[in-house]
Amino acid sequence: MTIYIVSPRNKIFFYPITVSRNDSGEIPGESLTPGQKLTPSEQNSIMWKQISVLARRVEIPDSSAMLAKSMTEQYRTERGSLEGLALEIVATAAIYAASKVTRIARDPTDFAEAAGDAVTRKELLRLSKNLVSTLGLDPVPFLESKQ
Repeated sequence: MTIYIVSPRNKIFFYPITVSRNDSGEIPGESLTPGQKLTPSEQNSIMWKQISVLARRVEIPDSSAMLAKSMTEQYRTERGSLEGLALEIVATAAIYAASKVTRIARDPTDFAEAAGDAVTRKELLRLSKNLVSTLGLDPVPFLESKQ
């Protein structure tokens, strides 16, 4: 069963997130409100679903999507929490960073458009830069202009 949740992006935009039931049968984020705290497993469920959707839309292989999911967990661990960040942006930045690390040539605009109104190109690039530096990844793939 799929439930659609409206997640406030800001005062203007609203973006539907598709969420499925987790192992315990609960629906993570079933009644999300702005500022509500989610458990790490609920955050993962939302971000991983977003990563899967974006990977299909931008035609990214499953191996890169799995890398992106791993990056979200590592980012949370290194940062301490994802409080104050929109999960949609973290998921989009992770799949973008994973595509760059695995040398898949995609423009950041492709990811921003695939995410809809939830993510702008500027926000994507800003958070992916933070994600890459926080995880200590090699920035060279992000600087190469031929990709």
